[in-house]
Amino acid sequence: HLLPLIILLLAVPLAMAQEPASTLDSLYVAFWPDYDDPSVLVLMTGTLPADTSFPAEVTIPIPPQADINAVARISEEGMADTEYRVEGDMLTLITPDPRFRVEYYAPYEEDGDSHTFDFAWNADFDVQEFTAEIQQPLNAASLTTQPAAAIVDESPSDGLTYHALPSRALPAGTPFEMSFRYDMANPGLT
Repeated sequence: HLLPLIILLLAVPLAMAQEPASTLDSLYVAFWPDYDDPSVLVLMTGTLPADTSFPAEVTIPIPPQADINAVARISEEGMADTEYRVEGDMLTLITPDPRFRVEYYAPYEEDGDSHTFDFAWNADFDVQEFTAEIQQPLNAASLTTQPAAAIVDESPSDGLTYHALPSRALPAGTPFEMSFRYDMANPGLT
């Protein structure tokens, strides 16, 4: 009578374990320098494939100096905090929903009026569509990106200029690096 109970108790933790995500349908990364803090607010919004088993575990790289602002799951009702942990330069979150958001602040380099920010991505999962967009600070005279932006346009909703890099697929283990630079003679937050 004891053996079936022991087998049942051993099976419970296995059923509750999350499978690490091996693919993201999409990852949209927005960079808002000097938005509400003299640093860069990085907003990552990811979408898991429809056939994902939930709750799902997603581990994404973050810079070592990242100051976590929010980690959330996104449902039809909106965003809600979700469980996460940070180990070194990796953030692991658990989401019961197909969409999630990670927000953090990261410092930029300053040299006089010039501000430079470097971003690097290398994850152990495939991203089918990786998109990056930089919001030009309100007081910035100019902004350049490397690689070059595919679209530079003013948003009718907020009047700010956005620089969108070309979308691309990023297979697991494929590094992606980008940087942007802008000059701001009159410091101020957007």
